[in-house]
Amino acid sequence: MRLRSNVIRLQGGVDCARSYDGWGQSNWKPSGALNNEHNFKHRKVICMNISNAVNPTQEQMQKFLLSDFTGPVCMLNLIKYKAKASYADGRETDLTGEQAYGLYGAKMKPFVESCGGKLLFSGSADFLMLGEIDQLWDSVAIMQYPSKEQFVEIVSNPEVAGFSVHRTAGLEGQMLIATSQRNIT
Repeated sequence: MRLRSNVIRLQGGVDCARSYDGWGQSNWKPSGALNNEHNFKHRKVICMNISNAVNPTQEQMQKFLLSDFTGPVCMLNLIKYKAKASYADGRETDLTGEQAYGLYGAKMKPFVESCGGKLLFSGSADFLMLGEIDQLWDSVAIMQYPSKEQFVEIVSNPEVAGFSVHRTAGLEGQMLIATSQRNIT
């Protein structure tokens, strides 16, 4: 596949490169910038690097626990499934990634509820309405936990580890964003 590109200068003197993949896809990205923020006359454009993962690192868990985050935490899950589930123990399966993840979800939801949490929303990611991303996630879920400490306790529980093999088998990767509710005035 041959990529073609051209460069334009936007208001504020920021050069943006556009690449075409030959299949109708194009991408505009600031080029030659000193940082990831660019101010234009009417809007601010921020370039973000997005990287899905299957599990948080110890450092991420520690930073979350040490943060000043208080009260209930709602975890926004942006989920990307594997086409075919793949188990670490090498077991044979005909499950799709979504089906394997569903086995995990069927056990995780009641477990979280038994600890005082609740599933607020679960659905498919159907259409990117604003912004640009190379590939859209497959599903979105919002799970509420009583606190950040309770979240870490739940995901570290040995019982959860037992059925998380299905989560790992089904996930290509995900973004997990800790959010808190705000009153809008």
